[in-house]
Order: sequence, then structure tokens, then C-alpha cells
Amino acid sequence: MIFLLIVGFALLVKGADVFVDGAVNIAHRFGIPTIIIGTTIVAIGTSAPEAAISIAAAIKNADGVSIGNVIGSNITNILLILGLTATIAALPIHKNTRKYEIPFVGFITLLLCLFGFYFGEISRPVAGILFGLFIAFMAYMIVSARNGNTEPVEVKSMSVTKTILMLVIGIAALILGSNLTVDSAVDISHHFGVSDRVIGLTLIALGTSLPELVVCIAAALKKQ
Repeated sequence: MIFLLIVGFALLVKGADVFVDGAVNIAHRFGIPTIIIGTTIVAIGTSAPEAAISIAAAIKNADGVSIGNVIGSNITNILLILGLTATIAALPIHKNTRKYEIPFVGFITLLLCLFGFYFGEISRPVAGILFGLFIAFMAYMIVSARNGNTEPVEVKSMSVTKTILMLVIGIAALILGSNLTVDSAVDISHHFGVSDRVIGLTLIALGTSLPELVVCIAAALKKQ
């Protein structure tokens, strides 16, 4: 079970990396500015493992893994990753982040709590509201990028064939990795007599956040 879980995590991380490279190259071929690519495709791509696991878990009726993974990953990112990174180097918070992005994180967290307490579930209408807010945030990121508040992302030049192949491989790895991870997590939760929600909040959340942890620590060591 543990071995399959590790294999699942590895496929998720590599699949997301390959998929993002392919998607970025396609966007670049269509003439989309690199600065916009960085704030949309790359930003979304870093959450591909969490998305793949939550979707796979929902399909398999492992609802505890879905919600546990989403909440656990955010807790891990803010408390563990940000905390560990800040112990290495002080992290300056820019004006736009203080003025817009941190309040937005607080707002959507409060919104999720209210929906959870009031409805007891994330229903389709609620999902529509959350998706609408996501689109609004992406629009804000694009405007912010156009105003020069973010740096453009580097684009690797690839042939059309290689780009399509990377997209296919990336998607296949994400699907296979998410299925392996969810199945292993459910088996582990049954074996140890804990709920799949607990596994989602802890083991899976930490596993899907490892790439961010490594990148953030490496960036802090380089003073970036």
C-alpha cells in the first residue's frame, strides 16, 4: 500500500510537470504573452496533483479524501511550507499581496467555512460560486501581470509532436497517479482504522505539497 502510494505521488508530480511544459508551449505557439502564461497555466499547473486526486476521489465516492486533501494542502502550504521557508530567509510581502491577495485568501476561507457549516456539503450551486470567484481571481492576476507586477515565465522551445506527446503523457500520469494514490489512501485508512478524511488531511496533503516545499526552500536558500 505504501509503495503504491509513493508511486502515485511520483506519477502525480512528474505528470503535472510534463503537462505544464506542454501546455505552456502550446499557449506560447498561440501567441499568448509569457507573463500571462506564468500567472494562469503555470499557476494552475502547480495544483494539478491536488485537483487530480480530489476529482478521482469524488468519482470513487471517497469524499473524505477530496475535501481533506484540499483543506490539508492549504494548511500545509501556509503553515508548514511558509513557516519553514521563513526560518531560512525573511519573506517580504509586497503591497499588492497585502492589499488584495491575502484578504482574498481570508475571504474565500471564510466563505468555505460558512458554506460547510450552513449546507454541510459543497453542492453544485456552491461549486458555481467558487468557480466564478476563481475566474475573477484569474482576471485579476492577468490585469496585475499586464501592469508589470509579475515576472514572465521562461518557455522551452519544442516541436509540435513533442508538445502533444508531453500533454498526453502528463494527463495519463496524472490520471494513473491520482487513481493509485486514492486507492492506496483508502486501503491505508481501512488498515489503520482511521477515516479517509484524516488520510486526506495529513498523508495525501503532505505528499502533494512536497514539490512546493522543495521549490520554496531552494528559492529561500538562493535569496529569491
